[in-house]
Amino acid sequence: MNSIEQLYRTRTPGSAALGERAARVMPGGDTRSVTFHRPYPLAIARGAGPFLWDVDGNRYIDLLGNYTSLVHGDAYPPIVEAIARASANGTAWPARNLRTRRFGRAGAILQFGQRSWDARRAACPPRDRPLAAADGASGLSRIL
Repeated sequence: MNSIEQLYRTRTPGSAALGERAARVMPGGDTRSVTFHRPYPLAIARGAGPFLWDVDGNRYIDLLGNYTSLVHGDAYPPIVEAIARASANGTAWPARNLRTRRFGRAGAILQFGQRSWDARRAACPPRDRPLAAADGASGLSRIL
């Protein structure tokens, strides 16, 4: 074992233990195979701004930003406050609700999804109703 790996193992025993525990119930111990690396991936406890802390208390600079979805960093106060306000009355219902807003231009469809399959399906809408790639309120009219 080289000195870099030895240092990693010495500094991250909590990540190793969580990885072993998770591997008993998930292949590779994680739901995201792209994050795996040897000898084991870190287990992150929290994030704030451009920093992440693992379960062992080590601080890291987050250069990945969850693959760019966190352009404002972790726990950005205005976003945390907006989420708290929006979720005060519940977070998900199987029906339309008062928070539903009209997105896109007239005749366009905006599809929300959780999986890449949802995105692929939405990218091929019926020809008579194009998928808007930008919010109508922004003034952008880019169509996929």
